[in-house]
Amino acid sequence: MRGQAQRLDWESYRLFLHLTQLYSCLLMATIRQLNLITTRNAFVLVFVCLCAALLYGVFRPEAPKEYFVHSDKAAHILIFFAVTLSGRLAAPNWSQWKYWLVWLSLAALLEYLQGVIWATRMFSIEDAYANIAGVCAAFVIWRLIQIVMQRPVAQNLE
Repeated sequence: MRGQAQRLDWESYRLFLHLTQLYSCLLMATIRQLNLITTRNAFVLVFVCLCAALLYGVFRPEAPKEYFVHSDKAAHILIFFAVTLSGRLAAPNWSQWKYWLVWLSLAALLEYLQGVIWATRMFSIEDAYANIAGVCAAFVIWRLIQIVMQRPVAQNLE
């Protein structure tokens, strides 16, 4: 019975994630199609929403439910990856090294603060490492985007 309940929880969680992704894609496509927002503003909007989700997750009084072994680590990596990459896309002209250093510091600091603010939560060095891994992964993707964007377009040989 317990295994079936866990499977149903995991399936409902996956369904929620897929519906959220679909909704986000449809919303962004509609906004872009109606010219309601520029690309830069869309990145800012995504960044602000992800920051709100990050702060909610970090500062909620109870730890989130674990759906599989180390699902909390996966969530830490994903949210910090998404927040830092969207923030970099929203503000590409900010100082490169200052931006990434601030986020690396925040990755550890936010994990520490949740243990200080809530008696029911505690600091986890593994979670801090997962946060930092998310920031580092976003940095790698950002650098790859920069490299691809700086490549000259191949000339037509006709």
